[in-house]
Order: sequence, then C-alpha cells, then structure tokens
Amino acid sequence: MTSQPSRPSPKNPVDMLQDQIVLLNHIYQAQQEQLLLLRSLNEQFAQLQEALRQSPQSITRVKVEDINMRFDSMVVFLFKRTFALLLVGIVFGFIFFCIFMMVVATMPSFFQRF
Repeated sequence: MTSQPSRPSPKNPVDMLQDQIVLLNHIYQAQQEQLLLLRSLNEQFAQLQEALRQSPQSITRVKVEDINMRFDSMVVFLFKRTFALLLVGIVFGFIFFCIFMMVVATMPSFFQRF
C-alpha cells in the first residue's frame, strides 16, 4: 500500500573516503584563497597605517566671520534654540532637584539645625 522510498545502496568505505578527500581538498583550496585575501588586506592596512603616521598631524583652525542668513530664518532659528534650551534647563533642573532631595533625605539632622 505505502511504498517505502528506495534507499541508496551503501557505498564502499573506500569510495566514501575518496569523496571526503575531494571535499577536504575543496575546503583546503578555499581556505588558501581566504588566507591570500587576508594577507593582501593586512598589507594594505599596514600601508594605510604607515601613510597615516607619515601624514602631518596639523590642526586646522576655522574662524567664522559671517553667517549669511535671512532675518526670518534667523528668528525661527533663535526660537528653536530658545525652546531647546528651556527643555534642557527643565531636564537638568529636575535631575539636580532629585539629587538635592536625596541628599536632604539622607542627612536630615544636618538640615534641621537651620
């Protein structure tokens, strides 16, 4: 009624070993190619490091003399900046308030003198 799938005939152990040798040879060749690639990348990296060491390490200083911006764009920019500074101030204020309250809670005898 149900047919069993046909099983391949077992191979001779010598044939299996030959197949493994072929597969291992392919793996060895792939590893050799990877080693060559890694060596070339390592040489390129060493050349880049040497070039970086030999390049002058000067600092470029920049001085902004003028910002050419329309008046309405400047007003919008200043409002955005003000809003961002308010938010940062609120967040930092909350953090410092929490730290202060923790200090007050840990040293109640010190603050009761005043």
